[in-house]
Amino acid sequence: METTFGAANRQAAVPVQTERSTMTVLPQGSEISRRRLLQFGAAAGFLLGTGSLAGCAGPTGLPGPSTLTLALNRSLVSLDNKLNQFDAAVTVQRSVRQGLTAIGPETKPVLVLADRFEMTGPTEWTVRLRDGIRYSDGSPVKIEDVASALKMYQQVQGSFVAGFFPEFPAVVPVDDRTFKMVSKKPVPILDSLMSMILITPAAQNKPEELQEGLGTGPYVVTKFNRGAGTYSLQRNPNYWGPAPQARWPTSASAKPSAGRSTARRW
Repeated sequence: METTFGAANRQAAVPVQTERSTMTVLPQGSEISRRRLLQFGAAAGFLLGTGSLAGCAGPTGLPGPSTLTLALNRSLVSLDNKLNQFDAAVTVQRSVRQGLTAIGPETKPVLVLADRFEMTGPTEWTVRLRDGIRYSDGSPVKIEDVASALKMYQQVQGSFVAGFFPEFPAVVPVDDRTFKMVSKKPVPILDSLMSMILITPAAQNKPEELQEGLGTGPYVVTKFNRGAGTYSLQRNPNYWGPAPQARWPTSASAKPSAGRSTARRW
């Protein structure tokens, strides 16, 4: 199923809950930070799903019956969130790129690309990548990709995400999958903050918003028009997680109607 996202005066997001985490509980004083994370990155804990094959255009040139169109309330200028961070955009961005963690129910962090993320010292967190996670081209996710992502989010001019980090931690490899994230001072909500860092191959990452490229999400980009703010996505055949499923009928396109969206929330 091909899914197209574009700008309109309405918003649609289709979240799917990820695996619950048993991470470090945040201190009471961090509640404000949790609210900010929820406001600006609530969609971080969710993925978009679809359960049918790629669609084709109908006889009028409009999307066919297996194409779902979601209208957003602003133009979607990229599929990277270094500079662009509003809820609907983040939901779409995370259908292509994912983080080590995500913000889940009750604003608690949940595990995504990591299967371990725990504080092992006052200024140290130990993280382990999931076994077998791969990008849409089949290449493996590496520790250097995480280190590169942190640098790119820090170096981009006008970074939205960088303002949330009191400091960016250093990434110290332990083995092929395990690494430590070390900071000069304690960062007790690092597991939550890392939900905003979307991972892409180090060789393809840049200190700017990425228009295309590889991700680990359930979708891949098939075409985009940045000027129009539209992106077409298809299912990622190499997605590491469960095959995405849709909860709306696929026999007809989901077309926005006046004042509301026809897409259903999960």
